[in-house]
Amino acid sequence: MTGVSQSAISRRALLRLAGALPLTAASAMLRASEPRVFVPPYNTLTDEEEIAFGRKVAAQLDASMPLLRVGLIDDYVNNMVIKLGRASHRPNMDYVAKVVNTPVINAKSILGGHTYVYRGLLAFVQNEAELASVLGHEVGHVVGHHSANNVMFEVRAHQLYDLVKNNVLLQNNIIQQVIQRLGGPLAVLALLKYQRNEEFEADMLGMYEMVRCSWNPNGMVHLFEHFTRLEGQPDFIKALLSNHPPAAERAARIRSEIQTVSLPARMTEDSLSFKAMKLALAALPAPPKPASNG
Repeated sequence: MTGVSQSAISRRALLRLAGALPLTAASAMLRASEPRVFVPPYNTLTDEEEIAFGRKVAAQLDASMPLLRVGLIDDYVNNMVIKLGRASHRPNMDYVAKVVNTPVINAKSILGGHTYVYRGLLAFVQNEAELASVLGHEVGHVVGHHSANNVMFEVRAHQLYDLVKNNVLLQNNIIQQVIQRLGGPLAVLALLKYQRNEEFEADMLGMYEMVRCSWNPNGMVHLFEHFTRLEGQPDFIKALLSNHPPAAERAARIRSEIQTVSLPARMTEDSLSFKAMKLALAALPAPPKPASNG
């Protein structure tokens, strides 16, 4: 393709203008170029219902996973997720992050906004912008309703829809029973395998969240480049790479999108808080080895 389309020129002009507007107006301009989220008809959860469902899944996951529970590290990661969530299309969701004590390089968000960040990821990222790119991607899955869509598909497949809709906002144990009928909290977590278009959508949504938070979105490109060099490498990253599109393709898409965005004059690449988190992480005993099934 030669030349630049009229729509691309218009888009760039709008985004440059956004940089001169107040924060709320600039955010609205940036949103205009972000993916339009489609919620399938089988997912009828309201935001309130999704949050309530997510909290009940999270309560069971917390009891099933080896959480790190180190205040400095937990608070740092949690504050980043909250900041990205507040800058997203769904700022009202229940954004909470917890660190899982495993060397596996991964992160997963569930319906409602809870995010589980694996210790191996914190050890792997080289700066705060790279970490923000993964956390923004996970927030992007929440914004895209991806987890809620998958869970509600399974709820309907197991003929549990009425049970969920009639009880999700009530203080009883029915939803806990539903989770068990779906195979338990870890089985619900295993549902979070997304289609290629959903992964690309989460990347793009996360990138725009980073821009609004003034984290350098090139951190996402750099992280994907690191992943590219590790494809086919150790088991601790195999699951992450096998469940996502090729890292080189993801990097190319984000790199191209960044060219159309008016970036803030000052962007964060790293911080003292990130360095303090890394020091606290290095002072801990080694995490337990993951089970053979990853």
